[in-house]
Amino acid sequence: SPKHCRWWFWVHLTSHPPSLKATFFAPFFRGFRVCYGKHGACSAHNDRTSPAYAWTLGLVGIHSCCNTGRGIAITELLVPRVVTLGNVQVIVDGFAAMGFPNCGGAIDGTHIPILAPDHQYINRKGYFSMVLQALVDHKGRFTNINVGWPGKVHDARVFKNSGLFKRLQQGMPTVILGDPAYPLMPWLMKPYTGALDTEKELFNYRLSKCRMVVECAFGRLKARWRSLLTRSDLSPKNIPIVIAACCVLHNLSTTLPKHTVHHPTPNPTFRTYKPAQRRKGVLNACNVYCACHFSS
Repeated sequence: SPKHCRWWFWVHLTSHPPSLKATFFAPFFRGFRVCYGKHGACSAHNDRTSPAYAWTLGLVGIHSCCNTGRGIAITELLVPRVVTLGNVQVIVDGFAAMGFPNCGGAIDGTHIPILAPDHQYINRKGYFSMVLQALVDHKGRFTNINVGWPGKVHDARVFKNSGLFKRLQQGMPTVILGDPAYPLMPWLMKPYTGALDTEKELFNYRLSKCRMVVECAFGRLKARWRSLLTRSDLSPKNIPIVIAACCVLHNLSTTLPKHTVHHPTPNPTFRTYKPAQRRKGVLNACNVYCACHFSS
């Protein structure tokens, strides 16, 4: 179907300047088969062998198409166009409706499991991971991502070394929301700690309510692309590109029109019982339950 999510992914993938056609299309061979294979490589319950069998590309073909196409297709074409801030006023109005005025997004980090490359990738939970930092709008759409830091690095350090922090330091008319791990800034709000009065408790409640959108976004991201839940067998330099691709697909799945398939069901048939039969059946069920659970 031309309105399928994978079709939209292909449209975004091929909407680039003509100057890139010679360098992009030649290595990124087989058109729709490779696009579907790239989509399948990130899909739920799939690894790289699944699209290889489905599209008869072979593991070498899948690996080569991912290696040759992903740099241009994802980091240079899709991420700048799909993972963007969008209409700031709409985002501010959305968070205001949730109870927090003048808010431009919620920020947090999540850990993506990877194979053990080095001890610096061991996170505080005891497994090897790579950090994905994301800024999310009121609808759970990623507006900024930063991926590649080892799991051992604290969220605050990842944030202070990101491009987002540098841009926010230059001036931010709105605020963003973070958890206690982030530093308190004029444009970054985090919860109060210690003994709280009524006003501070209300502030923490509304901040937590609005900040939950980023937690839910991470949950939907990993539920849609379950390869992010298991340890990836890719090298550390390739994992950030795969994670970025999943974030792009998440945004496309969130913003594009929803298309549901209606499966009609036959009219159900109901059995009719007389009142005496219904009472007798209930009494028999109670007797059986008591005999099974309360007999000495």
